[in-house]
Amino acid sequence: GIVSGTVTPNGRWLSLGISHPVHGRVVLSDADAFPDDQRLEQGAVRAYRASLASPSRKGFGLALLASGEAEAFLVEDSLPLAVLDHPGYARFETLTLAPRGRTGALQSLIDLRRRSGAAFRVHPAVDRGDTLDAHMISK
Repeated sequence: GIVSGTVTPNGRWLSLGISHPVHGRVVLSDADAFPDDQRLEQGAVRAYRASLASPSRKGFGLALLASGEAEAFLVEDSLPLAVLDHPGYARFETLTLAPRGRTGALQSLIDLRRRSGAAFRVHPAVDRGDTLDAHMISK
């Protein structure tokens, strides 16, 4: 595909990548780039990969999805659906997809309020110093 990515169980992005005709693969991520000088060091590679899979990574995306525990499901065995439930207050469902043949990704947030008058602020946020790293992966 043109676009690929990974999301947390809460529906926040861990990485979002796209192919580029000059730079190869370009990835936006909350993780630091792997140091080129350590590519042949098996221990360093394994530690880096383990850090990418760490459940403590918060990712980036909608701040509303950053708090609370969520359940994650796959719709049609491929589309990640995050269900974030705040008992007695609200339930949010976030579906993430990259439309076929398009250069982009989409997140659909469904707000199922349980209490009238509940207000939510939906805005993007990054949980690591408000910066993201774009990595170019060679062709």
